Amino acid sequence: MRGQVVLPAALLLTAVAKVSSITYEVASYYNGVDCSGDPSSVYVYEPSDGNCTTNSCYANDLTGVVSTECTTDYVGYIQNALSGSEYIIQTLSKSQSCGSLFYALGFRADQVCNAGYYTAIGANSSGDTVYAKIYYQAALDDSGGASINYFTTSDCSSGGYDIASVSAAESMINSDTCSAADYNSFVYATGLYWQWFSSSSGDDSGSGSGGGGLSSGAIIGIAAGGVVALLMIVGVILLCRRRKAKQNKTLTTTTNQTATLEAALSGKQACCHQDAAAIHAW
Repeated sequence: MRGQVVLPAALLLTAVAKVSSITYEVASYYNGVDCSGDPSSVYVYEPSDGNCTTNSCYANDLTGVVSTECTTDYVGYIQNALSGSEYIIQTLSKSQSCGSLFYALGFRADQVCNAGYYTAIGANSSGDTVYAKIYYQAALDDSGGASINYFTTSDCSSGGYDIASVSAAESMINSDTCSAADYNSFVYATGLYWQWFSSSSGDDSGSGSGGGGLSSGAIIGIAAGGVVALLMIVGVILLCRRRKAKQNKTLTTTTNQTATLEAALSGKQACCHQDAAAIHAW
């Protein structure tokens, strides 16, 4: 069993706001043929019908090997699930203040090819959105920044669609900044705002279960840093949009993002034994 997980300071501020009466469904994806060991990635969302479903382990052609659980503390859940390695957490919202969750993602920052989740990856010649299971390689750099490279092949050898890579500077991760998501990558729906966190972000002090939390000075410092980082991020976003404007593609919409994942997860079957030779189609 894992020991107690300590939240970094910047992540602690978000975690306080994310523990609520809302029950979220957590889909944990795995690299192998069963759900043994730590997940390779985590996807959190609020079920459209309000009913969360727990399944120990199952698989289908669309999602691969997945387990689902329910939680009201999705930030803590992701951090604990990925605590066996360095990790990156993204929380996405339709609100410019990131005040409410649309969905959240957790990635292992171990620089190897990992199984991701089922999502939009591009558009076909007719302009229709194409969906598939994605794979990724994520890393934290020496300066504290984070990057995620997406692929459509299980060995992370090729993309095939304009799913692009995304990244965040250390200043954004440590400042709890809410900014427009990089929807130049098909992996992210249009009109969303995100926050980034990592296993190395912030200061662990003040995050104990019985302490009084962050000091007012620490909170002011984080807020001030957030203003500076926000100005920098806005500049980068504007530059990227101008550079990408010439690309002719259809962007995904926010209404389809989680609905598509729910539909993919619904085609499940019982899974998986340690001696399973293969995953059968549903």
